[in-house]
Amino acid sequence: MSSNLPPGVSDSSIPGNRPEDALDEQILGDIWSVLADHGIFEPEDYEQSDKLNSGLLDLVLKYRDMGMREGLDDARMTLEMAPTP
Repeated sequence: MSSNLPPGVSDSSIPGNRPEDALDEQILGDIWSVLADHGIFEPEDYEQSDKLNSGLLDLVLKYRDMGMREGLDDARMTLEMAPTP
């Protein structure tokens, strides 16, 4: 199958198609569901809430990045503590 992508670029490396993008969307959807379940925000208001949606996505990305940094720090510490051959 032919592709218009440059060599070394796959569909999953395009923003919006990456696995972490799907997780971000799932988390954002879960937040909206909780807000609606508690009567804080109704699903039909979703389309009128670009600023709130943008802010929530910023929070999702911030905490995802914090988790990634924490994971990297844990891995680095584990490697530093590992005995050298």
